[in-house]
Amino acid sequence: KLATHLDDSTIFCFQEVSGTQLSILCHFFYDRHFYYVGIGDLAVFFHYKTFTMTGVHGNNFPSIAKSDELATTFTAEQLQRLATRKKHFLGVHLTHNSTGRHITVVTTHIIANPKLNELKVLQVVALVKLFQSGPTVICGDFNSLPSSAQIKAINDGKINTHGTKATKTLDIVASIDVVPSIKTKFRALRS
Repeated sequence: KLATHLDDSTIFCFQEVSGTQLSILCHFFYDRHFYYVGIGDLAVFFHYKTFTMTGVHGNNFPSIAKSDELATTFTAEQLQRLATRKKHFLGVHLTHNSTGRHITVVTTHIIANPKLNELKVLQVVALVKLFQSGPTVICGDFNSLPSSAQIKAINDGKINTHGTKATKTLDIVASIDVVPSIKTKFRALRS
């Protein structure tokens, strides 16, 4: 079934990929001129005749919370909370070989526990902040409803807690302008 959706410009993002699954996927994709980048249970496959990889940023949330990359975005309390669950993210920076256009493809697997919605929001805001320059596509298993604050952060570039049971953490995050124009940047890439 996967082969029917395959063309030179397709980029695949996978989450929860085990070693055996990854081995099978690598064999399948390599025969079709795709390379992959992976970390933890995540993988991104891209056609190496169509795209050149210009960089990779893969890590886990606890490590990134302890670095300086998000120090101006979050409070110390929020960084501590972000460091509590070891979930990975992977950003692959690609250049289209024919057009020279750049795109970053990000994949992640966000914490699943519905009691940890605040942490989900922090993880998504961290992702969007880390990958806000240039056209970016964020993919993943967000373990979230389309109407959730974390999905709205990706779609709208901000978190609006109006009309919800906002907690202290969400109130603090609500003041963050996540990324002003992620949709605009993606539209520019497509045109």
